[in-house]
Amino acid sequence: MISSDRIPLNTINQREIDFFDNFGDWWSEDSELKGLREMNPIRVQYIMEQIKNSKPTLIAENPLFTPLQGLRIADIGCGPGFLTESLSRLGAEVVGLDLGKTNIAMARAHANNDPQLKNNLKNGKLVYMEASIETLLEDPRCLGSFDIVCSMEVLEHVDNPLEFVRLCSSLVKTDGHIFLSTINRTFASLFYMILMAEYVLRLIPIGTHHHRQFINPKRIISTLTTSQFVIKDLLGLKYNPVTRTWRFDNDTSVNYILHAIKQ
Repeated sequence: MISSDRIPLNTINQREIDFFDNFGDWWSEDSELKGLREMNPIRVQYIMEQIKNSKPTLIAENPLFTPLQGLRIADIGCGPGFLTESLSRLGAEVVGLDLGKTNIAMARAHANNDPQLKNNLKNGKLVYMEASIETLLEDPRCLGSFDIVCSMEVLEHVDNPLEFVRLCSSLVKTDGHIFLSTINRTFASLFYMILMAEYVLRLIPIGTHHHRQFINPKRIISTLTTSQFVIKDLLGLKYNPVTRTWRFDNDTSVNYILHAIKQ
């Protein structure tokens, strides 16, 4: 829970919100941000494997095709709904939160084109909100109410990222899970994520990333530990621009993903 004896820092970066809210259809095959869509399968794989390895009883009795049935998940900074949709298909009750008006409209429109997701929207099992995490937490019922909180490739685009981690952690119930992925602040990340990815290979738009906003995983781990979390895993993610696929790697000097459980 967020301490009541300190003033929370604002995490909203309007420049970043505006930047990502002007890229047209993220779901299209020729989207400038298709790399994020290509990252989604490994995110889902990681979440499922970590839950099975750390808390197998959480999903052991669930149907094969809806293993996340009965779980409440928050996807903070959901964009157009790449991860949100996947988690909804797996049976979870999912809230996708984003400050981009276009992104939320895109997420709803895309979900409405699929019968299963359209039904989930209709019955409230899939909800998209154009709101900040600060706004979500104005409702005290949200504190400690989610089994799983995810925030993928968001920390490098917010102000006061450690405050953002604290806010995300306050949504997680006891014995619940948090999954975060972002970019390390190293020379390697400057070289690969900005120089190569943006300026040389043009895999993503110039200006997508700012090295000063990258964050060392040790800082996130320290913040989570202070918030009564136990770190269960930390892995690097590597991209192959030829096959346009991602894989896990022990090297966390560029992209990384982590999992922690609240005690």
